[in-house]
Amino acid sequence: MSMGMDDQAASLRRLLSAGRKPCSFAFIGDQGSGVSTVVAEFAAVLASDGHRVMILDAHADMGQARRLKVNHARHLDEVIGYQGALEDAIVSLSSGAELLNLYVRPFTLANLHTGLAHRLSQEFSSRLRDSEWILIDALPPRQEPALSAIADHLILVLTPEAKSLTEAYGIIKQLSGEFGRRAFNVLINHAESLEDAQHIFRRLTYAASEYLNVSLRWVGFIPEDYHLRRALVMKTAATLAFPKSEGAIACTQLARALPLWAGRTPTEGDTLFARWLETVRHLQEAVTADNPHP
Repeated sequence: MSMGMDDQAASLRRLLSAGRKPCSFAFIGDQGSGVSTVVAEFAAVLASDGHRVMILDAHADMGQARRLKVNHARHLDEVIGYQGALEDAIVSLSSGAELLNLYVRPFTLANLHTGLAHRLSQEFSSRLRDSEWILIDALPPRQEPALSAIADHLILVLTPEAKSLTEAYGIIKQLSGEFGRRAFNVLINHAESLEDAQHIFRRLTYAASEYLNVSLRWVGFIPEDYHLRRALVMKTAATLAFPKSEGAIACTQLARALPLWAGRTPTEGDTLFARWLETVRHLQEAVTADNPHP
């Protein structure tokens, strides 16, 4: 495609997205479920298709940056330390997606100066003005629940292992009981077959419907595929390096179905940063109230 056609396509995408807010998805699961891989693969597919995508990484170890060979990334905690601009923590990836590591120590964020908090919130909203999708590589909610509590939509990632099923139930129980989340999209990762994945989903649905007032929606599965692990070692996305592999094909199909999962629910992506700040502060205040003398 010529440069002129590229420019025209970009202009059309901006026109089509004008007036709509970016939609956020928090990907959640226990350690080892493959949440970070799923986020990286989905972002690569959507960005390659011409969508404006922002990855928010909540991990202190800069997992997404290391996974994708980004050597100059900074997390938000560092930027706040020298009162820099939010732009200092945003990097562009080879796939076309953007990455922002949102890790901040809870005490630092809870005590952030009002002026700085307002400026960062404004910068975030401005940066997302023409974005479509915000994919959140969230921590397990038992470690840090704020992003999972406020995202427009939740994608629960689990594997066929019994421990993963137990952890998934615990996540649903916590987010529904403490934050009123009622709808969960469920994605089975590392499945041997469709039948295997659907069996896991039925078990989770039975337990949740028996004891919790929630709605679980099956969105699909990603098969066990060594190409996904090889891409991780090569620090790239399987959808880019091995697009014909089973795992890459599944990720591509699922990522392109993301608009269907979003539905017609109004989104609040442009205010995500401000709501995140408010939620973290609220949670920190609750911890301080419970432990007045640390």
